[in-house]
Amino acid sequence: MMRPGTMPLRFAYSSGTLGLNQVERGQIRASFSGIGRTPVIVQVMPAIDASGSEATALWAAEVAALAGAQSIVASGSGPAERLKRFGAQHLTVPIEQSGPLASSSNITRLRKLILETKADILHVRSQEIAWAALQAARDTQCIVVTSCGTDDVFSNVIRDGGSLAEGHCIIAGSNHVKELIQQLDTERGERIAVIPDGADLANYCPESVSAERLAQLAKSWGNLEEPSPIILVPGAVGPLRGQIDLVRALGVILRTTTKAADATLIIAGAIGRTDSYARELSRVVKNLGLQKRVFIAGELYDMPAAMLMADVVASVPTRPLGQDSIAAMAAALGKPVIGASHGATAETVEENNTGRLCFPSNPDAIASAITDILLLPAFLRNQMAENARARAEKLFSARKSALALARVYGALLGSNGLR
Repeated sequence: MMRPGTMPLRFAYSSGTLGLNQVERGQIRASFSGIGRTPVIVQVMPAIDASGSEATALWAAEVAALAGAQSIVASGSGPAERLKRFGAQHLTVPIEQSGPLASSSNITRLRKLILETKADILHVRSQEIAWAALQAARDTQCIVVTSCGTDDVFSNVIRDGGSLAEGHCIIAGSNHVKELIQQLDTERGERIAVIPDGADLANYCPESVSAERLAQLAKSWGNLEEPSPIILVPGAVGPLRGQIDLVRALGVILRTTTKAADATLIIAGAIGRTDSYARELSRVVKNLGLQKRVFIAGELYDMPAAMLMADVVASVPTRPLGQDSIAAMAAALGKPVIGASHGATAETVEENNTGRLCFPSNPDAIASAITDILLLPAFLRNQMAENARARAEKLFSARKSALALARVYGALLGSNGLR
């Protein structure tokens, strides 16, 4: 279980690391060619930090600035100095996410933001803000762009009314999300662009992770007592990520006589203090007698180092994901992924080429897939690593996503009469 006295390492996104070459920079600038004036593009969210869609907002702001727009990030808090480095700015705008007056307050604040900044594009990434932004943009020339690629697509797109799927332009994190939105309204298909968040390949590559970082991480994990294949399960501890299924799968593996039976499962993700799922997870580990084979490491701040230390990365969500950044980042590091055969995960992992797909919520199937990967001969594992990195570069690179987003912004500005 979690080793006492360990502290999480901190590894933050750093701006300007998209690795754009001169040709790509020129392509981004060209996407805004013919625009008659300097457009204003505003990213808006409750807070911005170093992970998930918030990190994506940083490179989106960088892309807007590089393309020649006035680039603004509006949030309750944010890395103002980091934004300044590439010509963007931060505006402190408190965004409320809950409460009876939240929607009304957000509409008022966002409308004021649109009018004061003279925003041409307002790009939002959360369900609550999306609805308020659409209301605030009424009777203005501002285009509302929504990014729809959340962990729980069913909850945020279908059940809750689908405000993220109602923007003037919708950025879908995967084809799975696009299909869900089209189920709501087939006419929305013309407004959807499929752009994954993309992995920052400058950070997610083996050469970028120092031996010192690996040693620090190993120490924070308690210096595992014996060498063994490591199965890493990154992500917040909760039923969506299927950690209990993986613990049960490990129990199946350890009953075999193969070399895979030496495996250790590391669960690395934020845990709520009153999380009933985390308590159930601990109970299952104890009942199966896996205390020496399962380590709950807590929140993870150095994802590249953790993935590089792993022999296999598992992403087996119990429900379909809108996008699977964990699988994409692991691929960028050349790590095989055990993925669930649904949602964006099935799009990210290529069966037998970059990893294995298995039925979700099925410990036996998960165990079989993990065993297959761990028992591969070295030359086949190396080939899988090369395949994974090549696929990540081609399909899940933040550089590629940045260029695609710049083209979407440019087309929207042109359609709004700025050309």
